[in-house]
Amino acid sequence: MAIASYFFPNDMSLWGAGYLKVMQMLLVLGGLSTIWSEALQKSPATYSKFADLTKIKGKTLPSRKGMLVLYCPAAIAVVSISVWTFSKTQTNPEYQPSMRFWLILGAYVVHFNKRILEVLFVHRYSGCMEASTAGAIGFFYMFGTVNSLLAQHIADSSAPPPVNTIPVGIALYSLGLAGNFYHHLLLSNLRKDGSRKYVVPQGGLFSLFVAPHYICEIVEYGGMALISQTTYFACIFLTTLLYLGSRSYATKVWYRKKVDGFPANRCALIPVLL
Repeated sequence: MAIASYFFPNDMSLWGAGYLKVMQMLLVLGGLSTIWSEALQKSPATYSKFADLTKIKGKTLPSRKGMLVLYCPAAIAVVSISVWTFSKTQTNPEYQPSMRFWLILGAYVVHFNKRILEVLFVHRYSGCMEASTAGAIGFFYMFGTVNSLLAQHIADSSAPPPVNTIPVGIALYSLGLAGNFYHHLLLSNLRKDGSRKYVVPQGGLFSLFVAPHYICEIVEYGGMALISQTTYFACIFLTTLLYLGSRSYATKVWYRKKVDGFPANRCALIPVLL
């Protein structure tokens, strides 16, 4: 079956189509650039274990505050859009967004607020991150999220795709969300004694992957792409895959250099191949 059967027909308005097509190209180019910046470590995002304070020239933030800067703008945006959309449906009965739109919006609300709660109550931090990095990533998350909702809103004005992948998308999203949280808990338990020393993570999918929390987030975004069925969200998924895949590969290289006894058989993204 043609791949076009899985996406909304391309009959969007000229403004929406033109703007969103440009944004899609920028998303893909940004994702491809992370192979150079993250996987090859030419210019990695300066947070977590890759925050080299000797090379940071600008202002720094404690990691917890920095991570809140990453996630709060997008969280505020999706909650605000939810309130506005619901209010509009109450005042204008003719305005009724599709179930698909509500599912994507709800998935975003859960995703970003989950990340904020994890930052506040689950993760254990020991370092700093560059303030400009936190601000840039936070803006990228918010901007990409709002654009994807715009793409969904415009797409919903056309006929739905011939093939409905919403059920599979919900299943993958739920699986990825739960898996991401579970592996974050495992990582948090490594530092219960307050130690800043990196140790080899164990449990769950850590026996197979270097960073299963990244893999689960990729699955989560894959599920959202299947719920959305827009080409814009397909580009978001591709960018997420490239970024987190590259970050996972760099993490594998880092662990091999810094942590004694790190299992060489753990893969970054694809078992056996990578």
